[in-house]
Amino acid sequence: MSIITIFLTAISLASDAFVVSISNVMSIKNLKFRDALTFGFSFGIFQFSMPIIGFFLANIFSKSISKYDNYISFIILTIIGVKMIVDSFTDSDEKNTLKCDNILKLKNIIILSIATSIDALAVGVSVSFIDVNIFLLSSVIGIITFLISTIGALLGKKINSIFKNFAPCLGGIILIVIAIYFLIE
Repeated sequence: MSIITIFLTAISLASDAFVVSISNVMSIKNLKFRDALTFGFSFGIFQFSMPIIGFFLANIFSKSISKYDNYISFIILTIIGVKMIVDSFTDSDEKNTLKCDNILKLKNIIILSIATSIDALAVGVSVSFIDVNIFLLSSVIGIITFLISTIGALLGKKINSIFKNFAPCLGGIILIVIAIYFLIE
């Protein structure tokens, strides 16, 4: 897996967390910098951990499914990409936004972090079938997610509602392109 593919994978996975950060802080008055860092750190940690978990779970079963590995990667990433695109056209405020009074509670941020990192778990499963350094991949995913989520939280009050649905759609398209790459490879 090239560094460009790793970087694009990280950006596509971080797009969920970016959108959730933006949409959940848009109605919060006086968002503090440490609150934005809390969003970034939580999303980053879960996005870092989930691919590793998926990678090692898949390796337990890899010998029995290794002849289908590229097809499995293609299917998983395509499903995730399509889901991200479809979700980008639904009302993300209803799906992703908790009550503004409670959003800054750590418990709620962790719940959002888990919800947005399920696709990272699936990516970990799918890349277990190819030659990749999972710790490098997960580190890049975690760092990019931390940065993008923190920025998303800081921009949440200023961002136009048109941009809320663009990031997951773009992330979905990138995942589908990577899936096709895995299929061709």
